[in-house]
Amino acid sequence: MAKQVIWTNNASQDLQQIIEYLKNDWPQAVCFEFVERIERKISILVLQPRLGRKTSKHSTFRRTLITPDNLLIYSVHKNHLIIHPLKDTWQSK
Repeated sequence: MAKQVIWTNNASQDLQQIIEYLKNDWPQAVCFEFVERIERKISILVLQPRLGRKTSKHSTFRRTLITPDNLLIYSVHKNHLIIHPLKDTWQSK
């Protein structure tokens, strides 16, 4: 059964900041591709929520790459997925 997706406030802010950055500094196609990647990844995760790898710090969190530079961090609950702040892969090393 597909799960409902809930974005935390921080995750929504992160997404908006990334989109604004892409709009200002990259061609429009790059911004559209980024948004499409997130939408595709989430559409897969709602059906297969355990697809992402568990994080080493918190066993309740999972992660999956959106782009080589961006990680989507989420947690799986009975009826929903919670999207947590997006991470730059350079920050998570």
